[in-house]
Amino acid sequence: FNKSPKLLLTLIRCIKAMRNLLSLVFFLTTITQAQNMELPFKEIPAYPASYSAGNVVVRIIDGLGYRSYWATDGLRSEDLEYRPSEDGRTALETLKHLFGLSETILNATKNAPNIRPYNIPNHSFETLRKLTLNNLKEASTLLQDKTGEDLEQLNITYLRGDTKSDFSFWHM
Repeated sequence: FNKSPKLLLTLIRCIKAMRNLLSLVFFLTTITQAQNMELPFKEIPAYPASYSAGNVVVRIIDGLGYRSYWATDGLRSEDLEYRPSEDGRTALETLKHLFGLSETILNATKNAPNIRPYNIPNHSFETLRKLTLNNLKEASTLLQDKTGEDLEQLNITYLRGDTKSDFSFWHM
């Protein structure tokens, strides 16, 4: 390389280009894997190893997640627009409401407040479904193996302006 500095510079540029290409391939592979990840609750999780207050609540949330997964699987735009009565919600409006409830469940497991009035972002159906199922999965994970005493420390808190309302986790 001492006799050919141009060759050395070309080799260095090739190495940098390969490194950049490998970084790009890694990035694209990671994005593709993230997009292809299955949503939680396609299958109901296995029974917990033991009974506890937390595990009973977890099983209820897992049941909600499982039923939500299959009730929303394959919905079409005409299904989402369906309104059972003139003053009833459309299916999509109902799913937005369920998303809000999943946020309330998750916030209660974290002892985090629910800010009201609640404005649900205008997500696509697929994003709304994913967020709802992921909220339920996170709440389920956080509650595993909690004791009754642990659950007694959790509250459902609503903040509306300067007004704060706390409810026992029993209301969940």
